[in-house]
Amino acid sequence: ATSSDTCLACEAGKASSTTGATSESTCTSCQAGSYSTTEASTSCTSCEAGKASSTPGSSTCTSCQPGSYSMTEASTSCTTCDTGSYVTAASTSCMSCEAGRYSSTPSATSSDTCLPCEDGKSSEHPYTFCIVKQCDRNTFLNNGVCTACNFTTNILVLAGSILSFVLYAIYANGKLNRGSSPRRIFWILSGRNVRTHEQWS
Repeated sequence: ATSSDTCLACEAGKASSTTGATSESTCTSCQAGSYSTTEASTSCTSCEAGKASSTPGSSTCTSCQPGSYSMTEASTSCTTCDTGSYVTAASTSCMSCEAGRYSSTPSATSSDTCLPCEDGKSSEHPYTFCIVKQCDRNTFLNNGVCTACNFTTNILVLAGSILSFVLYAIYANGKLNRGSSPRRIFWILSGRNVRTHEQWS
């Protein structure tokens, strides 16, 4: 306050909880990690997670840049993402690359930095490199992830392949007669020339 009837407000970035103050010295600068956006603030507000303030007396907090994050409130700085992870915007954490992908890029700002592992290899946390992956029995490596075999589908595909082969053999060698010998049937299904074989039998 002053000797006049008008009270002066603490400026933004400062606050005072003192009633009947007579000096500007009662206006205390907000600590790093906090702020006050308006004049005449009675207290400072902690920066929310995903933002930070490194300078005392701040009137605002700054959002973390892509590739960095702040996990808690009242952060004084943002933390860069480790290799194997990324973040595209202000956030409280970084996103890890998916299994089967890896990244050696620090402070990554996009999932595009997560590259696929070579065939036969996969990745695990922290997803910074690929390793040879041995899948359990009845599973196979699919895009870096061990996936259960679909036996029903495999059997149907195999049956369809066999049927196609049989139909092709019959088409190529002529229709089977009722009196066809087992030897003739064998040669037809094996795809060999029946007439040539019978000439040498």
